[in-house]
Amino acid sequence: MISNISGAVQNAGSAFGSGVRDGFVGYYQGLWNAVTNPVDTAVNVAASYYNNLRTDPIGTVLRSAMPFSPHAIAHRRVQRMMDNASTVWNDGIYGYGTIVGDVAAQGSMVAAGYGVGRGINAIAGGIRGLAPRVPTPRVPNPRPSSPTNPQARQWYTNQVRQMPSRIDTSQPLQQQAQQSFNMRNQIRTQSRLSMEDRVSAEMLNQARPNLTWEQVVARYQARGFSGDDLWREIIRASQRSNPQVNQFFGIDP
Repeated sequence: MISNISGAVQNAGSAFGSGVRDGFVGYYQGLWNAVTNPVDTAVNVAASYYNNLRTDPIGTVLRSAMPFSPHAIAHRRVQRMMDNASTVWNDGIYGYGTIVGDVAAQGSMVAAGYGVGRGINAIAGGIRGLAPRVPTPRVPNPRPSSPTNPQARQWYTNQVRQMPSRIDTSQPLQQQAQQSFNMRNQIRTQSRLSMEDRVSAEMLNQARPNLTWEQVVARYQARGFSGDDLWREIIRASQRSNPQVNQFFGIDP
């Protein structure tokens, strides 16, 4: 009897491990297929949207127009829970493993994107030398560790509000501007990495990624700023949060 139990445990562990592996690999295979077959991906996305439009026209339109609204977030969570339950029901321990592997792959993608982004920024800054590398004060991690979207936004807004007191005003304006820029990107990244709603976090990363220092400088130069006025505007822009997003979450900036 003990040997039977031991064998069952080993089989379950093997099935779970295989599921984790397949879920992890499958996530990246899906990304690769989406990139290498853009036409098929677009057709599949359009077909899915059309099917949703037929079954729930009002809800589909609202969720598309406001992807970060409470209704859209709740719908994605319920759908994900139903899909996961169906997977476990049909595939048992193996199916649970694929869910764990898929979630782990998503987490690794976020972490890798953060690291690559920081590496690219560092290389670009070193090559172009538009501004010297300046030390930037560290920002505390969000609490709780997996906040809801409004909680993450509140933490983000609080950190942005405290930025003026963290900048070294004894430094030249250009270095103050780069400190503000670096800190704002750090706050934005940490807020998204901490979010419980990983779907919304990924959508934010795609729709509103962190800009490089060179991109920010070019943006405000294109608006007519130059010299010290350019650095002052970058500082001001880095230290204000989006009022429309704050209003949406009911947050007083």
